[in-house]
Amino acid sequence: MDLLRRGGRLLTALLVLATAAPAARAQLSPGPLATPHANLEGMKNCTQCHALGKGVEADKCLACHTLLAERITAGKGLHAGADHANCVSCHSEHHGADYALVHWEGGEANFDHAAAGFTLEGAHAALKCRQCHREDKIANPARLTAAHKDLDRSFLGLGTACLDCHADPHRGTLGDACLKCHGQSAWRPAAGFDHAGTQFPLRGKHADVTCDKCHPRSGAAETGDLRIAFKGVAFADCKDCHKDPHAGRFTATCASCHQETDWKAIRGKQFDHDLTRYPLRGKHAAVDCKGCHQPGAPHRPLAHDLCLDCHQDKHLGQFTVTGKVQDCARCHSVAGYSPSSFTVAQHAESSYPLAGAHLAVPCRDCHLPTEAQPAGRFRYGSTSCTQCHADPHGKSLALEGADRRCERCHTPESWRRVNYDHAATGFALADRHAEAACTACHVAIPGAKPGQLRFSDLRKDCASCHEDIHRGQFLREGEAIVDCARCHDSRDWMAARFDHTKDARFVLDGAHAPLACTACHLPIDIPAPGEAVTLRYRPLPTDCKSCHPTLVTAPQRGTP
Repeated sequence: MDLLRRGGRLLTALLVLATAAPAARAQLSPGPLATPHANLEGMKNCTQCHALGKGVEADKCLACHTLLAERITAGKGLHAGADHANCVSCHSEHHGADYALVHWEGGEANFDHAAAGFTLEGAHAALKCRQCHREDKIANPARLTAAHKDLDRSFLGLGTACLDCHADPHRGTLGDACLKCHGQSAWRPAAGFDHAGTQFPLRGKHADVTCDKCHPRSGAAETGDLRIAFKGVAFADCKDCHKDPHAGRFTATCASCHQETDWKAIRGKQFDHDLTRYPLRGKHAAVDCKGCHQPGAPHRPLAHDLCLDCHQDKHLGQFTVTGKVQDCARCHSVAGYSPSSFTVAQHAESSYPLAGAHLAVPCRDCHLPTEAQPAGRFRYGSTSCTQCHADPHGKSLALEGADRRCERCHTPESWRRVNYDHAATGFALADRHAEAACTACHVAIPGAKPGQLRFSDLRKDCASCHEDIHRGQFLREGEAIVDCARCHDSRDWMAARFDHTKDARFVLDGAHAPLACTACHLPIDIPAPGEAVTLRYRPLPTDCKSCHPTLVTAPQRGTP
């Protein structure tokens, strides 16, 4: 009995422990893991995902999910976004073996695919997820399998290039930039393709031809060997596509007579010269065909690279450089020979740039016709002013060679605007002289043409321009001309340089000092109306009675 009792107690204890173990485990684990994480079941694996006291950390997730870790590091895909850094915001565990580990906010079908780095547009937007995310579309399935990914459930491994999902019907002949021609709404028509950008733009009737008439197909899309010839299609000659109804009887090209708008539209009076290598523009369009093409040989090639192939050189070689005539189009256009299209900017590049008043001069005023050059003279031996302008100075300027250049005094802006430095003559203009007009000194030459002024053979002494109102009173012995500068300067007539103490025999001091000059220096005579007054300066006596006759008496006592 004791044995049975002891055995019963032992069995009871074992039963209690057996029944208590699941409850203890339930207190430690919130629930079973989903099947993909089943290998992490058990208390010893908790820290594989959970950080003590910190919950689930993304780094622990990425330690297993290495493919996602690589994409996050590269900044690619949905998980690289800052709003998806917390794994548990979308993924939850411990809800059972069959629990879906991804929480789709709003449902899987409403997922914003742009957040994954590939916006669904056009026909792509209507596709279900698993129409693209499937095993046969994964570029490297072995890599995902090695990372324990379920290829039927994974969203990884797809490329974003068209050819990652779609077969290339062009077999690589047109490159891999599909979107240059095709849109995402439909494969056909290729809305982005413009045949005008090819070597054979479609014009006229060609624009109405269906693609397969020129680009033949082979194989079938169902068998995966469909081929369409877009490269290597011959088109240089009409006969590459069209049968020659003339059976080779005509040597001329088809385009010589026929047009792309209609085979029956034969060229004649309505011949479209734009299709030739020389489209007719301007006055050329009004020229009769026979003016250029010889009768009986309308299709014989004509030289047309240069204007001189048809036109004579009216300038008779003036624009020939190193034996080659320059392009007429630099100055003329097909709209007409004149007016010239030669611009002021082009003239600035010539040996004589236009400046100042020359800019307003009509071309023909300078480039006048001559007997040797009926169309106008354009080449000159020099560019000196006298090539065009008569010298109004005649021989009045005693200058030769380079010193006789008009630019020494005049500017292109205006003939009357003179910038000559008068100091170069040895007679600098200062003070009142600088205010005088040129013609005040440079007067007309008697008997010369109007406008010819005297510039040479001019004296520099004052008396050559100014009358000596002192009538020679200050002429010294041996002098032919009075040196006015001894007393006067060019600021004004007042004798600023004259010092009565040094330059005269009578020193002014005492009551004499403040006297005006005219108190002692009286007029020599009464001048006629309009004449200058001449005062007597010398000879004058210096004794007192000569000025004070009534005040001079016998010396008083105490006076010297």
